[in-house]
Amino acid sequence: MAEVDPAAAIVTEGKSDDNHGAKAEVNQQGASDWAKDFDEGLRKRVEKFKTPADLAKSYVELETYSSKSFQDMTPEQKEKYIKRLGLPESPDGYELSTVSLPQGIERSPKADAEFKKLVHDMKLTKEQAKGIHEYSMRKFSESVIAAREAEKRQSEEKDNALRTAWGAALEANNQSVERLIRLGGDEFVQAMNSGPGKEPSIRKGLFEISKLLANETLVSGRVEQPKSQARPGFVVDFSKSPELAPKTS
Repeated sequence: MAEVDPAAAIVTEGKSDDNHGAKAEVNQQGASDWAKDFDEGLRKRVEKFKTPADLAKSYVELETYSSKSFQDMTPEQKEKYIKRLGLPESPDGYELSTVSLPQGIERSPKADAEFKKLVHDMKLTKEQAKGIHEYSMRKFSESVIAAREAEKRQSEEKDNALRTAWGAALEANNQSVERLIRLGGDEFVQAMNSGPGKEPSIRKGLFEISKLLANETLVSGRVEQPKSQARPGFVVDFSKSPELAPKTS
């Protein structure tokens, strides 16, 4: 049996331990500082990888993921991808635009909530949803303003048509028409002033009717019942407007 030199054994053992410690130190250094020669910005981005192999593996996975079309992704991949783009966890996570609406129109909390739910169901990002909302609100405001301007122009055109037809008698004739309309009650007044009663042809017709009624009727706002008639009603005096009298053969 070969003899073993105790001193040599001690030396050998010591060297073995030293080598193991050196390798451990190298491995530890390689796991934490293998990118020490990179610039600071790049080093911070890759320092989470323990080895170059980990970085390479991550790159291959990223390349495979990024090259896959959205349609080919699994539902889980799609959900993860859209969330990274900016899909909020719930409809309440959206921030809508603050476009000012025309005077007299208020924002509807119910409409805002319905819009948020819609875009969340469509998987839109915060930026996409806000852009669509801002565009739709601006177009809505523009349409309301355009409609109001068109209505104003039409009203001016109608006034000008009556002014041309009646000339200096415009104010007096309009007063007669308004007194006649009031005979129909509040509901009739509201209906006539909401649109139809402003038409030049309608106002001309109402004015002609007003001339058939006694002036005191228009002033008092009451239609006097006739004193001697077979049935209730008021009598039109055709002598004032013979052209309207019934034709006789």
